[in-house]
Amino acid sequence: MKISTQKSAQKDTDFSIISKVGIFAASLLITASAVYIYSPVNKSNAAMNGVVGGVISPVVSVTLSAEDVDVPITPNGDETFGSNSITATVSTNSVKGYDLYFSSIDDTTDMINMFASSTISSDFSGTVTSSSMGVNKWGYSLNNTDFSKIPTLSEQAKIKSIDHTPSTAEKATTVDFGVKVSSRTPSGVYTKNVLFSAVAHAMPSTLADISTMQEMNSYICNNTAVGATKTLTDIRDQNTYSVAKLADGRCWMTQDLRIMDTTISSADSNLPAGTSYTIPASSNPWGFEWTRYGERAYDDGVYGGHYNLNTAFALWKGSGNSPQDICPRNWRMPTYDGDFKGLFDAYADNRSELTDGTPNLQRSGYMSGGSYYSAGNNGMYWSSSSSGVVSSSIEGTVYTGNGGDQIVWVYSNSASMNGTYPSEYGASIRCVVK
Repeated sequence: MKISTQKSAQKDTDFSIISKVGIFAASLLITASAVYIYSPVNKSNAAMNGVVGGVISPVVSVTLSAEDVDVPITPNGDETFGSNSITATVSTNSVKGYDLYFSSIDDTTDMINMFASSTISSDFSGTVTSSSMGVNKWGYSLNNTDFSKIPTLSEQAKIKSIDHTPSTAEKATTVDFGVKVSSRTPSGVYTKNVLFSAVAHAMPSTLADISTMQEMNSYICNNTAVGATKTLTDIRDQNTYSVAKLADGRCWMTQDLRIMDTTISSADSNLPAGTSYTIPASSNPWGFEWTRYGERAYDDGVYGGHYNLNTAFALWKGSGNSPQDICPRNWRMPTYDGDFKGLFDAYADNRSELTDGTPNLQRSGYMSGGSYYSAGNNGMYWSSSSSGVVSSSIEGTVYTGNGGDQIVWVYSNSASMNGTYPSEYGASIRCVVK
């Protein structure tokens, strides 16, 4: 910071004080890491089902609206206050945001007169206003009302913290500087450099570091220890789900999906870029009938959602593994011969662990024809592996729907993999990280 005070050549009692806060880009500390891309290939339980991931590290920079802050002051009697501001703008690609710090450039905070042995100090306690600030004092404010003393370098003040990808407004921070002098303040140029520094928050690295389903990805799953669990929020409808890294090395939901009556998009769901789909509202069990190939969903209020295949696949129709479904972004429905088989193999010595342990494949019932069956005794889980496309006559028209899907059957204290299941029936969904 730099304050220039000059004595008038006409009258000894007239002083003109110009206050400058010198903030130079050369003294700006930017904490950031270089951009790099790391592309691991994850192991897969299914042949030709590898996932290629890219990791871009966080970077950060700070720009200032000016190099100097001028606070012109003409002393008038015992006390005169002046202020001006500067805006620091942080740019970062960190999805977890940043911290912005402010301090003196070193561990002293006095502005020193370049032409005389006098200072303007910043040694007061608490916060002050323009009227309560002491004479020959200076400080900073984030609202141009409440001023604090200038922090030393070793005690930097955190003036903003953002824990998500910052919006345009959240990137900018305005700092006001206030100075109070009197007609007895010695003339001269008072200087002090101050510092803005920004630190990008580290990207999430394990399950413990995230809070939403959509933040999960293969990189985080790979870094997470087997057995780790966490409750995450689905940003689409604010439902929460327990998730875990299971014995097969994959990260699974350990509760049934239960999203209903919600429009989802590629921004938050496992859909092709630029597309959206509206999941139907929960309907009565009679909506799941043998001859109906429409879209059906049912929430039993205890276990979670049941969906027919058209709904589960967000209207995709084809054979093989569906490329889309209603799972959250970065998750997908499990494949039959890959994901589910790998899970069953991992628990081959204790199949009851699948139903009564952490995987928690619940006996959540199923929809068949016009009824809801076997809740608490049996259940079925869709896989993403469709058996193909069929045509069916409905009320005199030809409708093309999915022929069926390979399913997991849950019963008693065990679980098994069983063939196909008619696409119009209602089964549960568990999602696995891509």
